[in-house]
Amino acid sequence: MLCQTCYEEIKPEDAMAKTPHCKPCHSAAMRARTARLKEEGICVTCGQVPALDGMVRCKKCTWRSYASKRLGSTKKWEQLRDLWLAQDKKCALTGRPVDIGNHLSVDHILPVSKYPELSGDIDNIQIVHYHVNTAKWDLPHSEFVQLCREVVEHNDS
Repeated sequence: MLCQTCYEEIKPEDAMAKTPHCKPCHSAAMRARTARLKEEGICVTCGQVPALDGMVRCKKCTWRSYASKRLGSTKKWEQLRDLWLAQDKKCALTGRPVDIGNHLSVDHILPVSKYPELSGDIDNIQIVHYHVNTAKWDLPHSEFVQLCREVVEHNDS
């Protein structure tokens, strides 16, 4: 089979499912598409709606990405968004405002590194400020809160 872009023979290892292009041509076309959509301010994932200011995805695709990465399924994006709304768009630990593209981070209350069976459980998720999640790392909620208390006590004396 010939690639419809470069007209070279497609090697079996370069064959792309559902596309008549070799892997290098397909990759180049996807990079060009992404660059064009970014420039036009269109979501690079769905290609249909405007991306959020300063971002490459629309709200729905951003939530789907968060759900995929943190819960293992894009199907849980609405639950994730609803959790953020239930938290009044604020960090569950500090009360600071968080928004998509503005310090929002999805945290596992009990870390997946220690509790892998809870990786896809929405009840083990909270929306937090990015800096809080970075500091919390893989600590369970209770241990992180205790650590924060120790930091405050040490610095208040």
